[in-house]
Amino acid sequence: RWSMPPAQLVRLRVRDALSSRGSVLTTAEGSAPWLLKLELDEFSQLFDSPTSSAGVVRLRATVLRAGAVVAQRSILARTSAPSQDAPGGVRALTLATDDAVAQLSAWLAQTMVQP
Repeated sequence: RWSMPPAQLVRLRVRDALSSRGSVLTTAEGSAPWLLKLELDEFSQLFDSPTSSAGVVRLRATVLRAGAVVAQRSILARTSAPSQDAPGGVRALTLATDDAVAQLSAWLAQTMVQP
């Protein structure tokens, strides 16, 4: 069992990574000049064969400023599982999520220019 739904797990990892670079607010906490919208399109352990699987995370990110779309990007991360069971899948999905968050952070650094 997961401790919470996959979208919440990914959101927490993204929030932790981005908060190390500056303030991160939820839409309920107030308005900010930039808005990041994330959609989790895939969060799966895929089996290529009985002895090979991978954790796959696919995100769709949209950056908005003053309600207008500034940029969009699809992010795909795939990490081989160390074993073909639930613990191996969890490890692969954790690493794939971290990879997706790193890709997202790098893209945001290039995309967002402060006023």
